[in-house]
Amino acid sequence: MDVISHALWANALFRKKKWAELGIFFGIFPDVGFLPIILHVLFATPLPYEEALSSVPHYLFIPYFLLHSFVALGIVALILFIWAKEYLPALLGWFLHIIIDIPVHDGFFATRFIYPISNYGISGIPWTNVWIFVGNYLALGGIYLYLLIEQVGSEKKRKAIMSSGFSIYDIMKELKENKKGD
Repeated sequence: MDVISHALWANALFRKKKWAELGIFFGIFPDVGFLPIILHVLFATPLPYEEALSSVPHYLFIPYFLLHSFVALGIVALILFIWAKEYLPALLGWFLHIIIDIPVHDGFFATRFIYPISNYGISGIPWTNVWIFVGNYLALGGIYLYLLIEQVGSEKKRKAIMSSGFSIYDIMKELKENKKGD
């Protein structure tokens, strides 16, 4: 999936968590592994993308495969468990990234989710397929529309309660006055 989608999915799921920003960071973090590949394609070869991709040295793919692996995620989780438990929940962003990528990457870029133990990856339908791409953004649009409606509804409820005379301040004030009258 594209980086923006990963950030939007993580934000939708983690927006109310105290570790939301870190969860979003980890939600896009695995795609940092693509940087050495894209830099090689852009600057080390004059070939078109498809041909240039085959000229990329294999070792440049290792960070990409590692960062899309539950093995690497598990090692980082163990390190955080030992030294910084408070950051452990934010790794759900990384987990979500891998889970989303498994069915939407194919061929050579199939998500090798147990790398380096195995090179096995499920060749799914690529996220660049128009149906997957549009479907993903329609789903995200639906979720964000729901969240917006929920937020507006919550604000309206809060305003209605405040204007109805049943605010905490009004109740406390009335209790205080009743106590004085006794």
